[in-house]
Amino acid sequence: MKLEKDNIKTAILLWILGVVFGKTVGQINVLGQMIGDIIVLAGFGVFILWIVKIVRKQKKS
Repeated sequence: MKLEKDNIKTAILLWILGVVFGKTVGQINVLGQMIGDIIVLAGFGVFILWIVKIVRKQKKS
């Protein structure tokens, strides 16, 4: 269980870093903004997949 909580924290941190990085790069130019949006969406997708995986694991046990 502890490992799963650490995974959630890691996913959230990566997503926040992606958002911050995306917004910072987005200030530079339009291409940077597109890359930033992709990073944000990818981070959010990974976060959701992680939660789904953890919920499935807990249902099995």
